[in-house]
Amino acid sequence: MDVKRGSDGVQQADALYKQASSQLGLTRGFLGLSRAKADQGTQLLTKAANLYKLNQQYQKAGDALSECGKVQLRIDCGADACGSFSSAATCYSLANQPQLTLKCQQKAASIWMDRGRLSMAAKQLLACGDTCHSKMGDMSGAMDNYGKALELYETENQPAAAGKAREKLALLQMESGDFMSAKENFERLGMIAKDHRLLHFGASDHMFKATLCALALDHVHASLCLKQFSEEHPEFRKSRQFSFLYQLVEAVKEDSTEKLDEALKTYTLYNTAYPWLAKVVDRIRQTLPSVCGWSELEGSLPVNERKEVKPNHFLSNMLNRGTALKALYLQRTPTSNPHSNSKHNQPNSSLSTASQNNQHSANGTQNIKDPSNPFSYDDYDDSMNPFSDNYRYASEEELDLR
Repeated sequence: MDVKRGSDGVQQADALYKQASSQLGLTRGFLGLSRAKADQGTQLLTKAANLYKLNQQYQKAGDALSECGKVQLRIDCGADACGSFSSAATCYSLANQPQLTLKCQQKAASIWMDRGRLSMAAKQLLACGDTCHSKMGDMSGAMDNYGKALELYETENQPAAAGKAREKLALLQMESGDFMSAKENFERLGMIAKDHRLLHFGASDHMFKATLCALALDHVHASLCLKQFSEEHPEFRKSRQFSFLYQLVEAVKEDSTEKLDEALKTYTLYNTAYPWLAKVVDRIRQTLPSVCGWSELEGSLPVNERKEVKPNHFLSNMLNRGTALKALYLQRTPTSNPHSNSKHNQPNSSLSTASQNNQHSANGTQNIKDPSNPFSYDDYDDSMNPFSDNYRYASEEELDLR
């Protein structure tokens, strides 16, 4: 059969597709389909799809290959069906149809899973993740597919392929701001790669990314990572990445945006500028006290937000709690001289008022003790006050009173 291009080629492909549809009974739902008719119909659909691709009719080519995969799955040709669905996904991707692309890739992965071909299913799941990330902008869906592919590769004991899936997952976690999970994944990649015969060349790069994620969280954590990685992988300490990270850590410690920008400029001048590197460094810059308005001497809130935040009554609450414990202790502790003339205190919970009342009693004014007011210096034992210098540890009998 002569291969035609242009309008003639499209018409020829349409004729083949129509012939295959009538032979396979696509409109009737494959009723009465025999194996011979199925083989002939799939051949016609494949020819039609190839003609569509030659004439850049990728949407129609994807439709033909998708129908071909359904027929092959019907006659229990799973491997051929997966190939047809994968080719259909490629055509749909060229036609800018991400939803249909993802659907075909997921169907192929499902077929491989049912047949126990876990590595092939993981490959399709990686393709699903790439489609979600690059075509649809769905980062959560992409991370979910990458995570499933990672589990399958680890089940099949394929460290190189599993490392590829873990790296893609960690990069998306870094872009989404989940630096702790990204740091753990990069660290595991580095630990696996440093002892591997073929993967140890990329160990320094994984450790570099892990330390960078740690620096986005805390410079102390990043310093510990630098020390750990340099001890376990001496080649990392000799790399330019280690010097760059050390400069970043020092810049964060000194709260210097100038040193941070200078270190980034020097590193990108002689090394590959990753697309995510500027974003992570900008995130680190935003954590500097001079940029975000953070003041450790004034508390744990940014300075520009301090006026809008309600005052913290933690100290007042602790004092009130201590006063209540003291009242409970005085109520349960007998007086040293119950028959003596007590000095009357006004019904006030403050110790300053009690002190003034004691001064009045010392001048000779005799007052009657108010039983509702337990605060009196005559009954108060300073050794039982946990805030006093005379505090002593209580015995087991006194624990209930305190």
